[in-house]
Amino acid sequence: MIALGSTSATRAKILFQEGVKFVQRGVDFDEGRVALKAPNDYVFEITKGKFEAYMKNYKLDMPFVVADTVVVAAGQILLKAKDEQEALKMLKLQSGRSVEIITCMIYKAKTLE
Repeated sequence: MIALGSTSATRAKILFQEGVKFVQRGVDFDEGRVALKAPNDYVFEITKGKFEAYMKNYKLDMPFVVADTVVVAAGQILLKAKDEQEALKMLKLQSGRSVEIITCMIYKAKTLE
């Protein structure tokens, strides 16, 4: 059994489909306070922030995982669209181009005593 430090329905679905027993625990981390920079660094900083928020808010009573994913198109980090117009703009930016999808994950197991 692990804890998923996320409210993401997609991440929960992946764990469920793979037969991983888990509990879902959301973390409160303001992604907007992380400045955009190199995509790899950005996704790491977001994931690290989620990890620290999880450690602050929950006991380490079971292993847990936190993660974040970004899409990069035309050198731009594409965040969650705020509305339909922004989503359409992002889709057009990706159309006909190579796109990078970068995921960072941190897994923390209980330490043996």
